[in-house]
Amino acid sequence: MKIVLRIGGSVLFPDFSENQVRLNEYAETIKEVAQQTEKFVVVVGGGALARFYIHLIDEFTTSYTKDLFGIKVARLNAQIFREITSEKAPNLRIRRSIAYNANEIVEGLDLYDVFFAGGFHPGQSTTGVAAIIAEAIKADLLAIVTDVRGVYDKNPKHKDAKRFEEIHVRRLIEILASSKAKAGTYELVDLPALKIIQRAHIQTIVFDGRTSRNVKEVLHAYSQGNFGRVKQLGTLIKY
Repeated sequence: MKIVLRIGGSVLFPDFSENQVRLNEYAETIKEVAQQTEKFVVVVGGGALARFYIHLIDEFTTSYTKDLFGIKVARLNAQIFREITSEKAPNLRIRRSIAYNANEIVEGLDLYDVFFAGGFHPGQSTTGVAAIIAEAIKADLLAIVTDVRGVYDKNPKHKDAKRFEEIHVRRLIEILASSKAKAGTYELVDLPALKIIQRAHIQTIVFDGRTSRNVKEVLHAYSQGNFGRVKQLGTLIKY
């Protein structure tokens, strides 16, 4: 099975603390899961540092430039996480450098089993990056790890927000169609990513990954065909 795992920066790098415990736990999880997977790609978001820099330059520059800052931070986060994971899993064939585009991963499939990536291009979220990689490698699953329990009908900070156990990608596109994405403030799954998921028929799950245990549980449930459990843990996006 080929899996693309997008880990939101808010999960791995939620603040400016050193986060060694969380990074170590996640690295162990990646090692365990990757050992049981044909190909495994990890895409890491920018997190608190990206938001800090974007806010810092907000009134002085363009969205294009702010996106470039976010991309650089996401790539740095991905490289940091790659180094930690590689140290814990010396027997895995992990590509030494992070990928800067999907083609680098496609061309490396015969040489490596695990890849890391951050941002690719301005105007594209790391969820979009994960979706385009999933399409390029014909992934069996796109798993989107965030800091809430899935996809909601409104901002989950609202008490009356309702979580979807499953939702068709077409319906989700309709819900988000009127929203405007700004640098560093993307929705859980933004419109460009959803359109890739739709056209490529990518099985997608969005779930809370603030504890790495959930990653193992969701991926195990999916591999066993236990979609009831998957929907308990997150939102299944149907195509």
